Amino acid sequence: MLLLAASYGYHVSPRMSAPPATDAVTQLCEWVEAQGGSAAKVVAGPTPYGLGLHATTNLQRGDVAVSVPSSCLLAAPADDEQALGRLHDSVPDDFWAARLGLLLLAERAKGESSRVAEYLRTLPATYTVPLMWSPEAVKLLQYPTAQRRLVKSAKFVSTFSTERLLDSADAMEAFGGLTVGADALGWAVAASSSRAFALGGRDRVLCPVIDIGNHAPKGEASCELRGTRGGAVELVATRDLAAGDEVSYCYGARLSNDDFLLDYGFVPASNAHDDVQLAWAAGGLLASACDVAGIEGQGRAHGGASADGLADWQRAALRAALPAIESVRIRRSGVDDDAMSACRIAVASDATALRKCDGGRRALPPAGEAKALRVASAMVAIALSGFPEPTEEEEQQQGQEEEESSASGAAPLADGGVALARQFMAGKRAVCTSSLAALADRIKAVQSGRARAEVRGGAAAKQGAGVRKRSAKRGGAAKKAAAGFG
Repeated sequence: MLLLAASYGYHVSPRMSAPPATDAVTQLCEWVEAQGGSAAKVVAGPTPYGLGLHATTNLQRGDVAVSVPSSCLLAAPADDEQALGRLHDSVPDDFWAARLGLLLLAERAKGESSRVAEYLRTLPATYTVPLMWSPEAVKLLQYPTAQRRLVKSAKFVSTFSTERLLDSADAMEAFGGLTVGADALGWAVAASSSRAFALGGRDRVLCPVIDIGNHAPKGEASCELRGTRGGAVELVATRDLAAGDEVSYCYGARLSNDDFLLDYGFVPASNAHDDVQLAWAAGGLLASACDVAGIEGQGRAHGGASADGLADWQRAALRAALPAIESVRIRRSGVDDDAMSACRIAVASDATALRKCDGGRRALPPAGEAKALRVASAMVAIALSGFPEPTEEEEQQQGQEEEESSASGAAPLADGGVALARQFMAGKRAVCTSSLAALADRIKAVQSGRARAEVRGGAAAKQGAGVRKRSAKRGGAAKKAAAGFG
């Protein structure tokens, strides 16, 4: 039985919580300044994606827009917080957001005496990550890769809160006698995953002021994050900014929409690095794709009775080329290199042909490459068939929701995450559709290249025949001239 996040009660209320007030952020900036940092060059304000940062003055490339000293960061328990340290260290590495979340909860329990009280006042009551979605929205997330990550996170929050936080001596000491349940831990995990970042291989940290800034793709962002030797975190302008321009930075250069949605709670309007993962299923995917493409494997072609239709040399080649493959990635440009190698192995005429294409890592001759691309297209079609097509009414509703969200600058939480779920699924379908178009273009290019080669080959053969005839005539004339000379 699958345990989804909604079953634990991490759902938003029907009324969306208001974003932090700008005056609270102003007080936060003043606190950072008082701690020896610099935050006077930015101000919080509305953007099409919710609250964000704007420059208060002109900035030149290389200028530091924000500098947050290490004393303002949340990264690890203090040395004297031994009970909190034990809880923190008992969290597996995979759930780093829970580690930071425990720090947040411990500081919240201190109230106004917390060293980061100004920061805590700016944190919203709810987040748009799927961990806090309504059951209806969770049901719409019909993508196995995202579902598995969501279920794994939700199960951890439920289990950890029950086994380590409720009626625990460490928890009572760490949280000042307050009871921390699954809802509180779920909020803290959502807050940490959506706001934390890592610099230069360091552990992730929560960084006041800077974590209000919005994401922009690398090359479009106006700033970048940098760490200093003293432990401070800086937001540095990568181009000139005018007063009023948005101060943004890249959350990750090659993140998929899975990462953006599950960790940060939004789906970029355009993400060139989004992909679709499809289970390899011990080679079952390849066999299904060959069937869909109408490609008969060498095992069947030569009288083999194998279920996958592959000959022994093909299976050996797959084991050598893809020893531990679990899934293939579908991108807008086609399928990943491993999947393409598998497709070439499946359609290769014999072991010699496969060796000539470096075990499937290089293209086959045109006829074979076209077959391999058809198998790759079948893989994408299989993935696309797993995404339910939205009804016309749902498409219209989604468009209206996106327009209203963009116009108001509010995060799409009023519906419990339904609009975000639909937007995410639409993005996955778009990846598959673009991939099919790109593969079709490659098939046409391969086939047209073969046709041109055949035309050139025919012309060369005719030209060669003419050369031989002319040579023969010249040879006969030479013989005659030689005879006459003699």
